[in-house]
This record gives sequence, C-alpha cells and structure tokens, in this order.
Amino acid sequence: QISQNAGTVFNQAYEHTIGSYGSGNYFDGQMAHVHMTDGTAYTASTFGQTDPTSGIWVPKTAPSVTYGTNGFFLKFENSGNMDLDSSGNNLTFATSGTLTQNVDTPTNNFCTLNDLDYNLISLSNGNLEAAWSQSAGTFGFTRGTIGFGSGKYYWEVKISSSDNSAGLGLGVVDITGKEQLSSTTNQGNSINAFFGVGASFSTTKALYKQSNNTSTSITGSWANDDIIGIAYDGSTGKIYMWKNGSEFSGQTFASGTSFNDVNLTAGTFVVPYFGVGDGGSGTKNVNVKFNFGQGYFGTTAVASANADANGYGAFEYSVPSGHYAINTKNLKEFG
Repeated sequence: QISQNAGTVFNQAYEHTIGSYGSGNYFDGQMAHVHMTDGTAYTASTFGQTDPTSGIWVPKTAPSVTYGTNGFFLKFENSGNMDLDSSGNNLTFATSGTLTQNVDTPTNNFCTLNDLDYNLISLSNGNLEAAWSQSAGTFGFTRGTIGFGSGKYYWEVKISSSDNSAGLGLGVVDITGKEQLSSTTNQGNSINAFFGVGASFSTTKALYKQSNNTSTSITGSWANDDIIGIAYDGSTGKIYMWKNGSEFSGQTFASGTSFNDVNLTAGTFVVPYFGVGDGGSGTKNVNVKFNFGQGYFGTTAVASANADANGYGAFEYSVPSGHYAINTKNLKEFG
C-alpha cells in the first residue's frame, strides 16, 4: 500500500514503459488518450465528459491542461506514427512490438467477446480471439459483450484452426432468464440450455443449422481459414450466414429467406455466441477470430475494409443491406 504523498520513480530518471511492466508483462487490451502532466494534478473531468446524446463517457479531444516539462499526450490517431506526442512537448518514444490501431474507441465502443462470460475458453487480442484446447468430453463457450433486442447487425468469424473431432457453434442466443452454460453442455454440435439460432460446424467438416437444441444437416462443408459472415435481424428473429461471401444452402437474403427455417421471436434479446465441443478422444485445439467491425482477425487486417451504411466498421465482405456493426452508436440508433 502506498501512503499519501509518497514519491515514486515515475517522472524520474528511469526507463518508463506504457503498455508493459517488466519483461514479458504486456497489456492485452486497448488504449486511447494517454496523458502525463508534469507538476499539475487534474480531476478526471478535465480529460473526459459524459456525451449528452449517448450517455457514454468520452474523452475530451483537446483538454485544457498544462503538461509541464516532461508531460505528454498520446492519441494513437496516426497509424504511421502511433507514439506521436500531441502535448506540444514533442517528446520522442521508442515503439517495440506491433501496435494495432483500432476503430473501437471510448466514443464508439464495439462488441468483443466477454471475458466475464465464458467457460474453458482462452481470450486474447483485445478479447477478439478465442482458443480452446481440451480433452474429450469437454465443452466451451463464450458470448459477446453487447446484446440487442431490435435492430439488424452483422459480424464475421474466421475459423483459423480446428481439429477434426472438435465441433463448433456460431450464432446468437437468448440469455434472458436462462441458465449459465457449463462444461458439461455440448456447445459444439448443438445449441443447448438456451433458445438460440445459428449453425454448427461438425467434426466431419459438414454444416448444420441450429435452432433451440435441434440440429439439421444442410448442404455444404467448411475448412480452416473460412470466414463466416453472420447477420441477425431483430425485427424478424431471422439469422443469415455466408461462407467466404457465399450464402449458406437454402438461404436467399434478398427475399428474406434464412437458411434456418426456425426463427426466434421478434424482439428477443440476444448476444453473439461461440461454442465448441469434443466428443472424440485425445486433446483437441481450436482457434477462432472475431471481427465485430474492428477490422482485424487477430492482428491481421482485413483485405477489403467494408464499412456499414453509417460508415462504421471494417469487414472482409460487404455488410448485408440494412445491417450494421455492433457498436454503441449503432445500438443507440437501432436498439
């Protein structure tokens, strides 16, 4: 415990680091607007404020502060010079490793995977990459941080790797009043213990449509490195999916025909979902990467950078008509 007015090595003649502590201890998250003021203490309201429209706490882009001799202000807004000092002191920093600029900011927060709502899943890269390595008979899951009861939203998932005997499940689930998922619930080959819709990617590389614990085979197969596009329409409860830009069998998005012939009730509050299960033998390894509009699969930028109709997000494929990235500004507009 540090006592009041105790002196620290900060702002003294020692090496300073931002985003790490010691050797190999790195911050696995996102940063926006890092300030250091030399000689003056300010309240939090100096640097941020509540947006009167959205109610979201947002940073002030040009706070009225005195930075002093060694103070600095890092905005991370210049992708070609991420350590640019905007304080007026023009201090120079040494950047190590690979810094990834992200559109997910305090002024417009995008969905990620929820590190408070998961089982047997390891999250990384800003909680957008999910890894699972377990033995036979175990099942894992994770869900998104932003849910919605109306509106139309789109996101993408890249299946980076999956052993043949590990099945995957993707879609949306209703968590209102439903029991917590567990390691004994098969998340890979069926959606159980809650009401949801989506698809499963079986251990034989076959595709299945999923509706509330009912699994039905559909034409098609999948492979590692496939990118699955997912669109959910809260006004109809319908889900649509694409594999590498091509619609799933039985689906015609333009006419409102989902590949999944059992829909949720319109207005059902849902969250994005990923599940995995292994009914085989031995240890299996799975890795999937989500793009809710941040523009990356892991640390690799998407090739096309397609935005939604509001100009938000960067997706590998074109955002389906009428659908939007899952972020707080779209949520404010569409619910």
